[in-house]
Amino acid sequence: FLIGLFILATLLTLVRCSSTYDLSQEYSYRMIAESIEIEAPVTVVYQYLGNSDHAKDWSVFVDHISPLNPGEVADGMPGSQRRCFANEDENGIVWDEEIVEAWDDSLRTLTIFNLKGFSLKAEGLLTNQMYEQLPGKSTRLTFTLHYGEKDPRIGERIKTHLASPKVSRIFRENLRNIKTIIETSRETPSTAAARNQDF
Repeated sequence: FLIGLFILATLLTLVRCSSTYDLSQEYSYRMIAESIEIEAPVTVVYQYLGNSDHAKDWSVFVDHISPLNPGEVADGMPGSQRRCFANEDENGIVWDEEIVEAWDDSLRTLTIFNLKGFSLKAEGLLTNQMYEQLPGKSTRLTFTLHYGEKDPRIGERIKTHLASPKVSRIFRENLRNIKTIIETSRETPSTAAARNQDF
């Protein structure tokens, strides 16, 4: 029995050491958070991410997103629901999201539910898209995954610790793709030519 407890404690310590699911400095709960700075005004970044069709261009995990109630609520607005598919044929990993909060040019909060096809599943997850206007018309974009003020059960916490390195990697790759797409799409032919002459 004592050996089993020791092994369990050792495994939990290893999980915690590799985890990116940490206490937030701004909030009173743990979250996975990744950020990037984009050379574009916050309005441009906010509007780009409000369009579910764009996910197929920037996401390394989602093949496409289908809005579920576009006739009732505009895409990207509170109450809008969408289904996320990891595969083009819509088999395998699938989940639903609903935007529960949206503040122009600053925040979108989405609930995540109906998870299917995941090896690890946790209930009650939320994700934030946080937008901060920086000097020089740049934007800091942050993706987070968390449970909000809810205290998750021990099983959910362990699963989130285990999945956190992969979630962080996906967040980082997605953010880099968003940055590249937005920055290059805003270039004029003359600025692109000038940039290319530097190499």
